[in-house]
Amino acid sequence: MRRKVVGLSTFVCVLLGGLAFAQAGEKPRARATFGFLFETGYGEKVDTFHGLVTKDLGAHPDTTIALVLTPGELDSVYRKVEEVRLFEVPDLRAPDDCLMRPNTWVRLVIRADTTERSFQWEEQWGCSDSLRATRSWKSLMGVIDLIREIVEAKPEYRALPPGGRYE
Repeated sequence: MRRKVVGLSTFVCVLLGGLAFAQAGEKPRARATFGFLFETGYGEKVDTFHGLVTKDLGAHPDTTIALVLTPGELDSVYRKVEEVRLFEVPDLRAPDDCLMRPNTWVRLVIRADTTERSFQWEEQWGCSDSLRATRSWKSLMGVIDLIREIVEAKPEYRALPPGGRYE
């Protein structure tokens, strides 16, 4: 009897999960196909499609190493992307009142199945509190913070030379 209840509970959970996507007009994306590219104009780069990470070393040449995230690490990023609904976030635009010159650009590309989203912005967008306060911006920054946290904790990355100063 207990197996039947567990089996029925599992079936109901799967059914309800599928209905939630159907009600939202979406189909679930497969985690197995998930990957991302995060890079900045400074030289920082995390490319899970090719298993490469580049560390910005300031005035010294950047260093690129082979670094593959574990399935658990990719799952963490994927769960965050889905939690904040990053595939559905509207395009972000710089506020009109932001007069500061950008000092670099930032780009994040996420892909699962055939769904791909790309975000690119100038670093000085942060000069406007109105943009920083939006849910979309916070969602995007939350994903990027998690990516950096995972990569910076890896022994291969920590073994690289410290980042240098721009001179």
